[in-house]
Amino acid sequence: MAALKQSGRDASRLSILLQSVVGLLVAVGFAGYSGRHAALSSLYGTMVAVVMAVILAWSVRLASASSGRSKMPAVAVLYAGAAIRFVLVLVLLGLGLWLFRLDPLPVLCGFVIVQFVYPLLIRIR
Repeated sequence: MAALKQSGRDASRLSILLQSVVGLLVAVGFAGYSGRHAALSSLYGTMVAVVMAVILAWSVRLASASSGRSKMPAVAVLYAGAAIRFVLVLVLLGLGLWLFRLDPLPVLCGFVIVQFVYPLLIRIR
């Protein structure tokens, strides 16, 4: 069981690392094409996606820790984590676009492209 938990942590760390690397590559692309502000906007979108991946890993770890007692608390933890992530994505992207005046296209490209890393990682494994 300890080996399974360790492999889950390693997989989530690998996913977060790959998301960060892909996000940096997207930012470099925007820097070369549109300049520094677009690159920073892309990095913000990447940061939002990475924060969501960290929250997902945390909620899965919390749900697996509570799954030994009964099924219902684990499901509740996963639903709560999904709700938190949904609201936080809306708030963080809204803040980036409204308060920080970031470019919308790089923010969304950074967020969406980095989100595709996780399903691709699952297909490779």
